[in-house]
Amino acid sequence: FETLDQPALRPLPKQPYEYVEIRRCRVNIDYHIEFEQHHYSVPHQYVGEQVEVQVSDHLVQIHFRQRQVASHPRRHRPGTTTEAGHMPTRHRKHQQWTPGRLKNWAR
Repeated sequence: FETLDQPALRPLPKQPYEYVEIRRCRVNIDYHIEFEQHHYSVPHQYVGEQVEVQVSDHLVQIHFRQRQVASHPRRHRPGTTTEAGHMPTRHRKHQQWTPGRLKNWAR
């Protein structure tokens, strides 16, 4: 051990190993991808494109042609995570309408 192995030993990495699951999926028309019943947004210009999704216990990273285009904290329950910057302009404007504004507009 002292002559062969010990000189070759290196310190352990500062970050512990973290398992990452990698999948390919297509971006839905609503600019989201689905992973384990949770939907994560992707910039709307990637609708219809195939992306690579890398998922760890804490993070979901979405890549298009080896370039990261979105990143979200991982959620372990069904639902939707949408970043406003991923939405088309008209969707962002629509989301700004409050119930009071809709009622006033209806009058």
